[in-house]
Amino acid sequence: SGIPIIFMSVVDPVYSKIMADWDTVNNLATGTSNTIPADLLINTALDITPLKDGQIVTIIYNSSQNNSQCTMEAACEYLDSLGIEYEVKEYTDVATAVQVAQSIDPAKTGFVYATLDSTIAANYNQIGEALIELGIPSYAAADAMTQGGAFCSYGVSYPIVGKMTADMVIDWYNGKALEDMPCQRYSEFTL
Repeated sequence: SGIPIIFMSVVDPVYSKIMADWDTVNNLATGTSNTIPADLLINTALDITPLKDGQIVTIIYNSSQNNSQCTMEAACEYLDSLGIEYEVKEYTDVATAVQVAQSIDPAKTGFVYATLDSTIAANYNQIGEALIELGIPSYAAADAMTQGGAFCSYGVSYPIVGKMTADMVIDWYNGKALEDMPCQRYSEFTL
């Protein structure tokens, strides 16, 4: 329709097919991304919880959420690059997520990487409790999950993301072409 869109806090606009690539504005859409890189969290997890011989990483993700799928694939790709074995377990809601958590073998899994998932982030206490009972630490792609039992995560300052987005809107309003405004990535993560 010719109406520009400046989005805020889209995990991966390329994966979501909003943009062709991070630097090319198409469909009159650009904005900010709040994605926490999988390598950052996985490296932290490996530093804190080194894998013992024969242990793997278990990745849990919500197959019905684009953000969760995207962060799961990024984690798999990074673990592949490190030559670390992993297992992927999917769920679609809180009840199945708890069942998945309860099914993880603590002798086999060094730690769990929990992908970005708005449904589970708000209910992570149930998954966190199941993993704590099994003695399996979990590292979460959303800082809200730490309040539910994830050992740690990285946080995003949404006031800063909001300011980044507002600055883009102001630049566009003042005449800067949308095509000259690639997607901005948040990078000031707090452990």
